[in-house]
Amino acid sequence: MTTPRRDFLGLLGLAALGGPQLVHASDSKTDRTLPRDAEWDMSWVQKLTGKVKLVLDMPNAGDGYDFGRGVRTAEQTAEVYGLTPKNVSTVVVIRHEAIDLIMNDSYWERFEIGKELKLPLRGETDKFRITNPIATAPADATPARAAYTMDGFLASGGVILACNLAFSKAIAKYRRADSLGRDEATAKAKENIVPGVILMPTGLVGLIAAQHEGCALLKP
Repeated sequence: MTTPRRDFLGLLGLAALGGPQLVHASDSKTDRTLPRDAEWDMSWVQKLTGKVKLVLDMPNAGDGYDFGRGVRTAEQTAEVYGLTPKNVSTVVVIRHEAIDLIMNDSYWERFEIGKELKLPLRGETDKFRITNPIATAPADATPARAAYTMDGFLASGGVILACNLAFSKAIAKYRRADSLGRDEATAKAKENIVPGVILMPTGLVGLIAAQHEGCALLKP
């Protein structure tokens, strides 16, 4: 699709400011007749029913800031267009260095992921997080705060895809720690993925699939 000059200059402006870049999806009709390998769960595409569709590329870990920014962008998009939140379909693709963010608190504590990623506890200088910062909200969290967690995002109809290639990092940790074969370690690692996260062959394939379904790409 040829981008109109005004839109193109707008995208350049975003890039110059160092902010997230929104890349327009193709406006061609999605071909849902493409054959699909049964190994990969593509049922998530049925959730993309909004008038506006977004996919956030999330390759960096940190404290999960990019995830929160993606949720906020979806909220602001709904506000701008006068839509209800359900009319903005949002996909998050977690890949590359961010892959630990798809794992539960048990994994984070056992393998000291907070220390590995250098994520200190708030107000501490020599202690590190032992829980996934975006997986779940505290029991006393407000609904608005809970919406910025993976649990809240999934409950609202959001989709989280993850890179199976990067997920091999978690598999390797269980293989070494528990002296397991690859199949056993894979099964154990999958038991510790945050419920609702869907693995794709790679994160890039997830991004392609989401854009094929009409999602505009939001890059960090």
